[in-house]
Amino acid sequence: MKQIKTAREVLADIGGYFFHEVNLDEAGLPKGNFWVTNKRLVEWLTTNPDEQMAMHTAYALRKHAIFTYADMHYLPAQDTLAKLRAKGYGSVDDPYDTRMPPREYVQTTIDGLLQIQRHWQHGRRLKLNPYVVILHDEIYGLVPYRFSDRMLQAAQALYDYMDKEVCGKGATDEVMERFADKVCEVRAKYLAEGWLSDQSLAFAYLMSHAEWCANWGWQGENETL
Repeated sequence: MKQIKTAREVLADIGGYFFHEVNLDEAGLPKGNFWVTNKRLVEWLTTNPDEQMAMHTAYALRKHAIFTYADMHYLPAQDTLAKLRAKGYGSVDDPYDTRMPPREYVQTTIDGLLQIQRHWQHGRRLKLNPYVVILHDEIYGLVPYRFSDRMLQAAQALYDYMDKEVCGKGATDEVMERFADKVCEVRAKYLAEGWLSDQSLAFAYLMSHAEWCANWGWQGENETL
């Protein structure tokens, strides 16, 4: 996933009140993309003696990732980060509201971001179409630790249908009803009983993605991972 924003650029937009009086030059923020793949940034976050600075920066890093995945309409990843939890502390809240120690807050955030990034990189190694990866995860209802062959088959079938019959057609009742019928058809052909029920979050993800695609076309990555 290509990221071009630096920490300075992101913190100026979404850093929040904490950074209003922080001298970013003196803070020593590493150069490069404000993303979890920036190893110097991760090292800085996990070793910075100013633990409050590290915690607030980790919060901004997570928010930036949430916004990025929202732009891609990658809802499972967006929701995974928005609902990030830590054992013993519950939700990973705004730094001003959390009971978590700063170091644990930073590490929990990094681990959550890395889980999604590693999954994405696995898809790249398998040379999967990025839209198929997103559809696969929507069928799962979350960002999984591994790919399912059957769900990849289902995702490919839905991608092929969406590419031909949904994208750019406009989210009319007819288009959406036909897509819902296709989801049911794919479910019956590829998935075990209980997966992708009509009232599930996974079904809602797919319908939302189809509506988005119908109105706006494919969004996000448009190259092989």
